[in-house]
Amino acid sequence: MKAQDHWNTFITEDDFRFMSENCLNAVRVPLGWWIAHDPIPPKPFVGGSLQVLDNVFTWAQNYGMKVIVDLHAVQGSQNGRSHSASRDGYQELGDSYIPDTVATIDFLAERYRHLGQFTPLGGEQTSAQLVGDWVSIRHSSQWL
Repeated sequence: MKAQDHWNTFITEDDFRFMSENCLNAVRVPLGWWIAHDPIPPKPFVGGSLQVLDNVFTWAQNYGMKVIVDLHAVQGSQNGRSHSASRDGYQELGDSYIPDTVATIDFLAERYRHLGQFTPLGGEQTSAQLVGDWVSIRHSSQWL
C-alpha cells in the first residue's frame, strides 16, 4: 500500500465529524522533522505528509476543533529502536541539529499561524490522539 493510499483512508473528515459530535475539541498530530522538506523529504521518508496536515487543519476548522502540533521526531534524535531512547539513559543530541529543529518549528508556525486553531492550549483540554494504528481519548491537564 502506498503512503498516500493509507493517508487517504486512515484519517478522514468523517473522523473529525465523529470527534466533534462526541464533544472532543482538539486533536494531537505527531510529526517528523522531514515534513518541512515535503513534498520530497530525504530518504527513507515518504512525501505527502504536509498535504495530510493541511487537511487536518481544514477539517479541524470545519468542526470547531484545535490542532496540537507535536514535533515528535527531531533530526538526530532517533536511534532505530521502538522507544527511540538509549539503553542506559544517556542523552546527547548535541548542538548540530538545534537550528534544524527550530527551522522546522518556524516553518510550521509560519504555515499555520493565520489559522485560529493553531494556538497553545492551556488548562484542561480533551484531546484525541492520532498515532500508530489507533485513536485513544485522554484528558490532558497541561500544555506540553
